[in-house]
Amino acid sequence: IFTAAILAMKAFIAYIVVRDLSEVKLENPFTADTAWTLEWISYILLGITFLAIFTNIQAAWLLKNMGVPIPNAPVEEYVFVTVIVYVISLVFKRGVELINQKEAKG
Repeated sequence: IFTAAILAMKAFIAYIVVRDLSEVKLENPFTADTAWTLEWISYILLGITFLAIFTNIQAAWLLKNMGVPIPNAPVEEYVFVTVIVYVISLVFKRGVELINQKEAKG
C-alpha cells in the first residue's frame, strides 16, 4: 500500500514540474510562484520520505512474520533530495526578496 502511495506522489511531483516549472522564464526565474512550487515539492518529498520509512517497517515485518522478502525503499536518497529541493526553494525565496528590495529602492 505504501509503495503505491509513493509512486502516486512521485507521479504528482512529475506533473507539478511539467505544469509549473516548465513555464519558468529564464530571464527572471526568481518569482514567488517558482519559490512556492519548489517549497511545495519539498513538502511532498518529505511525505514520500515518511512513507518510505513506513514501507521499510512493513517490509521488515513481512520478512520476519511471513518470510516474504521485499526490497527496502531508499530513505536516505529521499531525505537527500528533500533537503536539496528545500534549500533551492529557500534560495529562490531570497532571490525574490532581493528583487523586491531592488525594485522598492527604485
